Amino acid sequence: MQGANSLDTVRRYLKSRKPPILLIQEARITSKNIAKFRKIPNYKLYNHNNNTITYVRDDIVISKSEQDEHINFSHGLINIKHQGKELWIMNVYIRDKELKVETLQHIDKKYKNIIIMGDTNAKNQDLLHTQLTHHNNNNWCQIDLALSKGDMTDMVD
Repeated sequence: MQGANSLDTVRRYLKSRKPPILLIQEARITSKNIAKFRKIPNYKLYNHNNNTITYVRDDIVISKSEQDEHINFSHGLINIKHQGKELWIMNVYIRDKELKVETLQHIDKKYKNIIIMGDTNAKNQDLLHTQLTHHNNNNWCQIDLALSKGDMTDMVD
């Protein structure tokens, strides 16, 4: 969800739907507006950079929250442990030409059980075999690739 211009919409959505986790890209967080983003009842805000924020409902236990210095695009990582299983959730905002195969290989190697969600604004001929160009020059968002490993679906309510 892109939330920079619609914080009221985000508040209404969280209040009415009560999702366990909500990921927002293009948040445009600054020192002047961060307080408004933090004032949402029953949710904790994980703010890793000015582009990606993650809201986690208070009853969900996050064991870690971090950024990976080897990843070259805006992102935030949270880690959930439940019934002996570990799940990473990565919130991404990837600008044109930032998505690299090597970065995805690093993520795949380091984070064994991960869900990657967000705004990619990216095309990559090596990853998305239907694309004719190496990059997305028109800033149109397209997600054509989903990777899944393990059976982690029971961890997400």
